[in-house]
Amino acid sequence: MEKYFIDNKKVYRVSVHESVDADFYNPREYFDSPARIWSCDTKILSGDYDALSPLELAEKINLEEKSGILRNDFAEMSIKKEMELVEQYGNYIYLPVFYMSHGGTAFSSEPFGDPWDSGFAGLIYTSENDAADWYNTRDHEKIREYMRGWLKTYDLWQQGYVYGACVDLVSNLGNVLAKGFEPEFHEDVEEPVESIITDKLGDDLAREVLIDYIGFPAETKLYESLDELLKKEGASLPQKVYKVEYSVSEVREHYVLADSEEEAEKAFNDEGVSDNDPYAYCNSEMENITVA
Repeated sequence: MEKYFIDNKKVYRVSVHESVDADFYNPREYFDSPARIWSCDTKILSGDYDALSPLELAEKINLEEKSGILRNDFAEMSIKKEMELVEQYGNYIYLPVFYMSHGGTAFSSEPFGDPWDSGFAGLIYTSENDAADWYNTRDHEKIREYMRGWLKTYDLWQQGYVYGACVDLVSNLGNVLAKGFEPEFHEDVEEPVESIITDKLGDDLAREVLIDYIGFPAETKLYESLDELLKKEGASLPQKVYKVEYSVSEVREHYVLADSEEEAEKAFNDEGVSDNDPYAYCNSEMENITVA
């Protein structure tokens, strides 16, 4: 997916693609978290190597001594009741993990409601102390919200919703307007990213990439094509086209949009033509070139 936009009187293209490093950005390995996942069926959900079962958590917090509930009686309870007691007596916070398996597997802290292809897969939990160090809160509901977000991120990752993006400068806009050339690009004017995990699509995805990950202003407008951008926002660009001559093995010409000769030479260097030829100079302003 490609979109075009204007920033500081220059035209850019943002390209979004499936991440080439998706496996590397597994949230359970790449993004640290105090939460642990315990699985009751490792064929459906892989648990963390250091995750404890409800019974192991009960033993860790000495629940039998604190509550008077015998170990054997505890082991006969439902997992929900076990974890309620672990939370009550040990200050652990948990959420159930449910799955849906239908042409792929999805995970959620809420039931999917399908009696045939969904069910209970395990738990995500953390201690109040660990969460306080990480999230700076001891509020159990806020901690649950953090864990829901983390579980959603993991679910999106394992379903393949991982994207990369790069921003390129349209490096020959003057040539496009003056000579009818096809647009060319000065690539990676911003650091490329490959770790975007999101369920957004289309324009919403492009905006999230551009604003949240790369840092362009929130009011940035996106366009499907360079032609559409020029028709709708051409008036916001410099309205003059300058011819800049430069030398490689022969004298060549390059056209840039600018408001003055000084800005024309700077624009030429910004566009990366001929490796910023230090001998480039602005020859003349071209008349009767319409941008808008």
